[in-house]
Amino acid sequence: MKKIIALSIIIASLVGCARTQPNPNITTAHAGDDTASCLVLQSELTTAKNQLAEAQHDGNVQVGANIANTIIGVFDLVNLFFIDTGNGHSVDEQNAQARVQHIQVLLAEKNCR
Repeated sequence: MKKIIALSIIIASLVGCARTQPNPNITTAHAGDDTASCLVLQSELTTAKNQLAEAQHDGNVQVGANIANTIIGVFDLVNLFFIDTGNGHSVDEQNAQARVQHIQVLLAEKNCR
């Protein structure tokens, strides 16, 4: 009985670690955005679009892995503990999209082409 309780505690603590945390480096506005040249803003826009694409890809991978772990978990309960319940990828995607929109507004305000 003690082994079952100990195993339950270990598994419960591991399940709490199976979350993807958002990337703190993806923010809407960066220092110096307002004074940046058109060339710098266009470079930032490319970077932000790459971050957005990466976040979307990571989110798709997370969903696929969760589906696979759920299907396999029906037969092997251990896989259920590897389901990523975090929303880090969707937060990253929202932040990257906000960054892209912010830069596009700045480019429009400066009449950059």
